[in-house]
Amino acid sequence: MAGLWDVVIVGAGPVGTLLAGAVARHGASVLLLECDTGITDQTRASTLNSRSMEIMSALEVPGLQDRPHSMAGHFGGIPVGLDEVDSPWAGLWRMPQPDLVRLLRDWAAASAVAVRTGTAFTRAEARPSSVVSYDAAGETYESRYLVGADGTGSAVRAALGFTPLHVAATRHMIRCDVKGITVTPRRFERRGGSVVTAGQISPEIARLMLFAPRYRVTDTVTFEEVCRDWFQVTGERVDKGECVWLDQFSNGCSTVARWDAGNVLLAGDAAHDQPPVGGSSLNSGLQDAHNLAWKLAALCNGASGELAASYGRERAEATARMQESVREQETLIFGADRRPGEATRARLERSPSFRRRVARSIAGLDTHYMGSTGTGPRLSPARLAQALRREPLPSETAALGRQAVIVIGDREKDVRLVVRPDGHVAWVAGHPDTDAAGVVERWFGDFLKPVVLKASPR
Repeated sequence: MAGLWDVVIVGAGPVGTLLAGAVARHGASVLLLECDTGITDQTRASTLNSRSMEIMSALEVPGLQDRPHSMAGHFGGIPVGLDEVDSPWAGLWRMPQPDLVRLLRDWAAASAVAVRTGTAFTRAEARPSSVVSYDAAGETYESRYLVGADGTGSAVRAALGFTPLHVAATRHMIRCDVKGITVTPRRFERRGGSVVTAGQISPEIARLMLFAPRYRVTDTVTFEEVCRDWFQVTGERVDKGECVWLDQFSNGCSTVARWDAGNVLLAGDAAHDQPPVGGSSLNSGLQDAHNLAWKLAALCNGASGELAASYGRERAEATARMQESVREQETLIFGADRRPGEATRARLERSPSFRRRVARSIAGLDTHYMGSTGTGPRLSPARLAQALRREPLPSETAALGRQAVIVIGDREKDVRLVVRPDGHVAWVAGHPDTDAAGVVERWFGDFLKPVVLKASPR
């Protein structure tokens, strides 16, 4: 055991690595443990929404510009345009997970994160003010906080006794990446009782997704069976390609009953699991990391344990809404009854406000925590300009999602707006139940120094 780390994070996928870099940028000492020695070539998730791009941009992750993106999203397979989304990163951005992990690991290392690959976490034990983690080689690592970001089979979750709550699966599907073929683009195309989706996710690799009623949870589907089923459903041959990844998944969902236990917390797929509709798992996991990062740093600087508890309450609230949307979309895509889909399509066509609301959801910009902590959605640069009654300086816009922000009027006590370091609005003038001073004390205290911006006179 070498010294005391502020934070040890298990799992160097996108969520764990983003969390590690973000916490380290606040000055905390961070150790990132990963059981694999290299980065998998499996594409896995590949779509980043507007909120994920905003988060990474705010944290100054390099290499985001010039990535391919599309202004066309979907809700349950029904096309939805994203042109009116209020974000400098409007659209859905294409970045295969291996590329994202490499980008984030380089950024995390540059942010002073210590990364140890080929290190398998096995167990942990709590001490009065720290946690000691053990790896398979018998090495120990003591830290003030431990975070499990190690995926659906989380060793941290199992070792510390976190309890996942499950919604049982009723449908089972496959997705696979095939190298060396060109496929006809398809988006949730119904063929009898089956549903197929296909498209190129890179010049070399095509992504196939197939739902067939015959699939069961006990099935172990081979690539040869996928080729046969694909041909039967579409008449298209894919057997000349090389399968580089084959995944079976269901419409089941799970969420841990508690997100924190003492000084141990969970994030990403270790805390919640759901069907990969619209990149839900990856993008919600990155929001987990952004919510938790500033709170961990504040805890290391003397904040009360209430901040750790607020993380679990807030992300449980957001996850419940996200999973409800995923289940609704999954029913629209795969359900035998097509009437709900037809009704949703008609509503999208005739109601601009509903269309904008759905577009914000696809973009990941509808997240708020009003039910758990009274915290509103993230503040966009356009909304900041409205609060300031002037065009923000580039440095003022850059503070969103990176630092705590307070907007004042002519006098210091004339607070107009309070924004947390994750970019979410904590308070606005005229709030009937709380005062600005109480909100500032709750979220910032003596452990965070906000940036104060002055609004123009009326």
